Amino acid sequence: MHFAAELDSPADEGVKASVENLYIEHRPAKGAIAPTVDIAQHLQTRSSAGRVVVIADNPYGFHSALRKSWVALQRRLERERAKLLGGSRSGLTLALNRMHAVRFSSTPGVEGVDVLIVPPTEQLQVVDGCKTLYICCGLGPEIYAQIFDLLPKSAVVVVSRADGV
Repeated sequence: MHFAAELDSPADEGVKASVENLYIEHRPAKGAIAPTVDIAQHLQTRSSAGRVVVIADNPYGFHSALRKSWVALQRRLERERAKLLGGSRSGLTLALNRMHAVRFSSTPGVEGVDVLIVPPTEQLQVVDGCKTLYICCGLGPEIYAQIFDLLPKSAVVVVSRADGV
């Protein structure tokens, strides 16, 4: 819970109380690796846990870039699977089947969506009950507190910002 340690002002006390049952991970952009590539790799392990919400400044552009990274990751795993023999392929086959079933959307309210990408103005309407939340834009401490109160216990919050905050 690195995030709670960074909050020091008295106004941030509510945020500290909200993060007690959450796992918060900071993933700043690293060099030439695009944030969507990093999120796609992380999302591969989290997609089976439940609904995922991504908060981004430009949800449509982010949706497009994330899908492109997702498909590239699928192709890479398919090439790795093709190099393996016999029983060692089963793990990659299960992962690929799960990846092919994941549905993305940047339109709230669409049924059957596994990964929903929304702008910061709509985050409070869609984060309720999601198991994984990616925050890819700047939000104020009061917004963090409101979001954290809506998340279930043991939810994963990934703060992935290009400026490393």
